[in-house]
Amino acid sequence: NIEIGVKFLKFATDMNNIEASEKYASMLIKGDTIPANLEKAEKIVDSLMKRKCPNAKKMWAQLELTKSQPDYQKVKNCLKESASDGNIEAMVLYAKFCLMKKEQTQMEPNEEEANKYIKLAAESGNQEAKQMIDHLIKEREEENRRQKEEEEDRKRREEEEQRRRDEEYRRRREEERQRQEAEERRRR
Repeated sequence: NIEIGVKFLKFATDMNNIEASEKYASMLIKGDTIPANLEKAEKIVDSLMKRKCPNAKKMWAQLELTKSQPDYQKVKNCLKESASDGNIEAMVLYAKFCLMKKEQTQMEPNEEEANKYIKLAAESGNQEAKQMIDHLIKEREEENRRQKEEEEDRKRREEEEQRRRDEEYRRRREEERQRQEAEERRRR
């Protein structure tokens, strides 16, 4: 029963149980099991940050990203610190953050850093990271295929252009030869 579970989490959070506080705050952030309540989640996360709890930095970053004007540099730093501390969820989130477009974060994407943390998370058994790797591999294969097709198309166009120029050159030479022969016949 979700209702009983939530009551237990609230009670345990009020008793400063770290694990319950992390779970309850996470539920409040996501809003899928219970209605989202970012204010309440922020209070819990602030308390977890003060107590230097393992998931606090990752949760703070998640909360910050819900804001209309998030501090992307702080988000990046918190996610990286949490990921570097071995938090697998933070590794996945940090990798996703590193892949975000500059228009979204005002920072250059860092595919190398993203790959490093996706790989670490996947090696730790994280299914989402494994799926991300599969997706990135498919994207690279598709990009390579597209580039190969573009290169082949470019070469084909260049070859066609060269054939056209060669034909035009041969046609002009033949016209010149015929003109010269006609002139020779007229002179005789």
